Amino acid sequence: METREKGYIEKSVEKREAKEQEYDPELQAAARMERAEFLSKEVVQSQKQMKNIVRHMQQVKQAIQKIRALLKITDDTNTAASLTHDKNRVETLKKQIHEYQEEIRSMEKDLIDIREKEITKNMPHLSSEEQHAHAKEDVAKLIKGQEEK
Repeated sequence: METREKGYIEKSVEKREAKEQEYDPELQAAARMERAEFLSKEVVQSQKQMKNIVRHMQQVKQAIQKIRALLKITDDTNTAASLTHDKNRVETLKKQIHEYQEEIRSMEKDLIDIREKEITKNMPHLSSEEQHAHAKEDVAKLIKGQEEK
């Protein structure tokens, strides 16, 4: 059920973003920030989930070791099916986190480019380096403001 809800939420966010892209740059920037915020939350949630899985794997390994010690079994292969499943899930989550982080970096670059164009229009007297620096600073403030919410 959670996967279906996440898929529905992501599709609705994407539809909303597509409509917003038809309007103006401010709406595009807001849509990108919303997507970045969503991805940031997904990264945090995935990292928490991964930590819980790793903790569970450690508990299962300890339980297996205790049982083997009680039964005096010396083979320590740790091939329990749940451990294999958990390891696979951790790898999947790592890949997903990496993809989200890449998308966030790309969005940040796009936001800087958009802001730099706005600064170029509003402050043409600045050099391109100064415009880029201002754009980077503005986006950093914007992101920091979103993280504090």
